[in-house]
Amino acid sequence: MNHIVKLLLLMMSGLIVEIAYAEGGTCPDGYYPIGGQGTSGCAPMPYNNPTAPTPPPPVRWADRYGSIVFGVDSKGDGILGTSKDKTTSRDANDAAIQNCTSQGGHACKVALTYHNQCVATASGVTASRSASAPTLEKAIQVATEDCNAVSRECKVYYTACSMPVRIQ
Repeated sequence: MNHIVKLLLLMMSGLIVEIAYAEGGTCPDGYYPIGGQGTSGCAPMPYNNPTAPTPPPPVRWADRYGSIVFGVDSKGDGILGTSKDKTTSRDANDAAIQNCTSQGGHACKVALTYHNQCVATASGVTASRSASAPTLEKAIQVATEDCNAVSRECKVYYTACSMPVRIQ
């Protein structure tokens, strides 16, 4: 009988400690508070919980390319060929050359290939200049300044952006 009383007292003391932790709002290391209205306690932290949320996969981006091509038509006027949002620089260049020739251009040559950026082309009386930059505003500024350095009356003729695309 003496052993039963000791065992009961020992079990009750553990219960009192558990209640004290829960009522005080803190639980020992490895435990978290549980319970609701009128009841509270501490429960052991789950390990290898299959319902625990898994972290999201890392973000992945795909590059995008564009190209500027200059050619001339049969009258000697300049022809601008362009492309944007292509998956490779080769695809961008090929598409821009095709765009130039479809407008009657010949001797179409790649002037600028860009990726994950914006581009602007400014044309003046005697020359054209293209520039790429992280923002459209910066590309416009640089293309206009470069054109004005070699020509006069430069105006922005073409702008575009080929920005990376989130794939995951």
